Amino acid sequence: MASKVLLIGATGNIGGAVLDSLLKDYPGVTVIAQVRSEEDSTILKNQYAQYNKTLQIVVAASIDSEALKQAAESAAVVLNCGPDVAQENNINKLLSTLACSITDQPKFYVGTTGAASMWDEPVGSPEARTWDDVSDIDDLLAFPESVLHIEHDRVVQRANHLHPLLHTALVSPTTVVGVSPSLKHPTPMVFPDWLHVVKTLGAGVTVNGGKNKTNFVHVKTVAKLYVLLAADGLARANGGAGAAASSSSSSKPETWGPKAYYFAGSLELSFHDFMAEFLLPALKEYGVGAPSYFDYSNTNTTTPKIQDLPDVSNIAAIIGPRYASFPGGDIYTQVIAGAFAINMRATGSRAEQVFEDKGFKWADVEEGDAKDQGIAVAVKAFCELEKVRG
Repeated sequence: MASKVLLIGATGNIGGAVLDSLLKDYPGVTVIAQVRSEEDSTILKNQYAQYNKTLQIVVAASIDSEALKQAAESAAVVLNCGPDVAQENNINKLLSTLACSITDQPKFYVGTTGAASMWDEPVGSPEARTWDDVSDIDDLLAFPESVLHIEHDRVVQRANHLHPLLHTALVSPTTVVGVSPSLKHPTPMVFPDWLHVVKTLGAGVTVNGGKNKTNFVHVKTVAKLYVLLAADGLARANGGAGAAASSSSSSKPETWGPKAYYFAGSLELSFHDFMAEFLLPALKEYGVGAPSYFDYSNTNTTTPKIQDLPDVSNIAAIIGPRYASFPGGDIYTQVIAGAFAINMRATGSRAEQVFEDKGFKWADVEEGDAKDQGIAVAVKAFCELEKVRG
């Protein structure tokens, strides 16, 4: 019976939440967790000592490593929660390894991609198209490979050509918030950069009024989707309903295959509201940064100070040095700076329809107030960490 899941990026913000759910909710499944160092391996061994019979750890600094290839050969499902930018060749090699290891049972691969492919220009425009991962799938598949993330997406979407029993899906999270069980990356990955910009300028930051709108989603809810896909893949690999097919029933959208593209997003906020209602109040409450973030001239109210910029060039100049030696650092700089001014409006219809019988909903939040989808929880946790780090 196929019961092994390989998880790439097991100490990451999303990967850590996926690992925690897999181990606790699926005790009969062996999870092979990829980490980048022996130090990370020790962290997981200590954190999940009680799962030593079902948790295997492979140390691999790259997804192109021999150790990871061997792990992929033994797994029925691969969940890749690692980065996709500049990884197209390595991911293609990993998919080829999966294809070559298939005998009579199908194998399944879930990749993680960025939502920047459907961003508009970072100019702070208040309106933009809301993309739906079911009704707009043909338009999403028509993007040229020159668009960020699409080259990676096409590698995954075309993997079925490597072997007819290799099935894939893509998960595209919007802005992830909440607190992950990961001990190494418990808070969202973009928060350090956002806080760095605010600290540098001594105020909240928006572009052209900050009317641009962004989706936020809780990390634990995103993890549920990965786990549901893993469970579905294992069931099919073991001869369950639809084992030889790459889609679900005709009444539902595709679960697997080139059109199996899942947006992960729920609450929508303008960037101004995110700054004024969540980020800056948390900085004030936890004493991170300077008190100059607020205007105290009115004794009855405290007004957040927000510096409105005409474009993202100043933001990119502040972030750029942090990624100067990082592979693909120029792309990361553009993306993080652009996040201050883009619209990222998405509807995750596919997951709710495919896993309707599992009761899956994007608004199903375990931690924090459902109203803010864990934004305040995540910001406060991050601020606490920043105080400890000094």
